[in-house]
Formats: sequence, structure tokens, C-alpha cells
Amino acid sequence: MNSSRLRILIQGSFLAFMTWTGYRHQVLGGGPQGVPPVDALCPLGGMETLFGFLSSGTWLRRVAPSALVLFVLVVAATLLFGRVFCGWICPLGTLGEWTAKIARRAGIRRRELPEALDRPMRFMKLGVLALVVGLAWKLGTLAWRPFDPWVAWMHLSAGLEGMTEAPWSFVVLFLAVIGASLFIERSWCRYLCPLGALLAPLQKLSLVKVRRSEEHCIHCRLCGKSCPVRLDPESMEVTTSAECLACGQCVETCPRDKALNFGTRSRTLSVTAVGLLGVGLFLGGYALARASGHWKTYAPPPASQVAQDPS
Repeated sequence: MNSSRLRILIQGSFLAFMTWTGYRHQVLGGGPQGVPPVDALCPLGGMETLFGFLSSGTWLRRVAPSALVLFVLVVAATLLFGRVFCGWICPLGTLGEWTAKIARRAGIRRRELPEALDRPMRFMKLGVLALVVGLAWKLGTLAWRPFDPWVAWMHLSAGLEGMTEAPWSFVVLFLAVIGASLFIERSWCRYLCPLGALLAPLQKLSLVKVRRSEEHCIHCRLCGKSCPVRLDPESMEVTTSAECLACGQCVETCPRDKALNFGTRSRTLSVTAVGLLGVGLFLGGYALARASGHWKTYAPPPASQVAQDPS
């Protein structure tokens, strides 16, 4: 199986599992005997609740230790292998990418914003991140939740009831994530995703990056044409852009061996290796958290409350 098919399989598996989890939550509810809510399974939730947890040992409502575990795993995977979470795992990223593929097959032409507009718009997601985290830490609540497109996707099975509970999240899902991707691939990831904004600077620090050999490069420009976020690996020896999703499409498209590869300064890695290492770290960390008792999808009571009522 080549890396492209493997990545699609992994993306589809995560999307299907999370969608099924969302449906089961609607049927069984949450709590220790139910199915985790979307907020307990979101890495961004770990960042949103971090201040309260470190300062007072409390968790934001709906957020649980599992979200903090996922946040740590995503950060670790990004520092080691790049934004593998974005390119191989994130269900919202998968929705945007697959929407773009369907659009191309339907004859909808891919479009790009002028570079003078594209570059400054990429900073919008930093503003979204600051707003999301700032309000959560200031107000002590998930202020982003009514607008979160992932909340909308996980509540699709609730029908009209889910839409009336958080209507703006459905607007963002169908317009900014899916609708915009019909024309601009990965538009949500490029311009608005708060988690992407958090991982972007970590991508610049990652050990593994896309590297080009001038000796073997034939300057066909296929790598830039295949990039879902409009990067140009041909123009540099090392792709240091914070926008790289570690999807490997540029490497897969390159017609020359050794011209374009993932790797560190001293070691070359295949696209498959990078993807499996990143996903393996994510799943291995999850398994370790479960085995050690740190994986909890509902928030325990504060330590002060336990001390007052040890029963």
C-alpha cells in the first residue's frame, strides 16, 4: 500500500470512529457510564482548561483529563515529526481535504486567493486561537463551543435539536470548513483553525521536515502544485514553513528519487514512516494513558472537594 492510500485509510478510520462516538454519545449520554462528549476528546480543550488545572486543579465544564492527554500527545508528535495530526488524523482536516477532492472530480475548479491577501489571512487563525483560549481562561467556560465546527459534526445525529443548541457551529461547519473547501483546499486549516495556529510554531521546531536535494531536483514544480496549503518546496532546501501539514503529498508527487524527502539533518524518512511514527506516538500515548489510569473522559471533582467529602 502506498503512502497516499495509507493516509486516506488512517484519515477515514479516525473520522469514522469519532463520528460513531458522537452518535453513541447522543444515544447513551455522557458520564462514567456513558460515552465521552466531544469536548473530552479534543486536544484544544486541553489547552483551554490548562490554566484552571494548573492554578486550582479544576477543569472547565465538559472538559476532562483525556483532553489534556491528547493535547500533550499532539504537541509531542508535532515537535518530533511535524504536523502529522493535521495531515493524517484531524477529522476536520479530513473533511476539508475530502471535500476538495470531491469538488475537483465534480468539475469545480480549484481557486487560490491572491498572495497579497493569502499571506495576511493566514494570521487570522492566531487571532481565533487568542480569542478561544483567552476567553476560556478569563471566563472559565468553553466560550468557543457555540461556534466550534467539530461540535456541530459530532452532533449531526441529534438533528434539529443539535442545530438549535449551537446553530452557529453548524454555520461554521458548512460554510467555513466544507463550503469554502469546495474552492480553496484546506481553507479552514489555512485561515481559521485555532489548533492549527497552536501547532504552527511547533512545526518550525520539529525535527522532521521536507528536504530537497538540488542535485536530484529537476524543477518540474509538481511538488508545489500538489501541496494542499500552497507551499513551494522547490524554492528551498528545507521546508521550514509553519503551514506544512506533514501530509507528504509533495514527496509522493516528486518524480525523482532522492529529490524530495522527509528527514532530519542526518537521516531520511519515507512518507509512510513519518505518518506511522506520528500516528503510532498518538495511539501509543493513548494506550499508555489508559493503562496508567490517566485517561479519564469525565472530570474528577476538585481536590478541595474530595478533602471535605472523602466518601
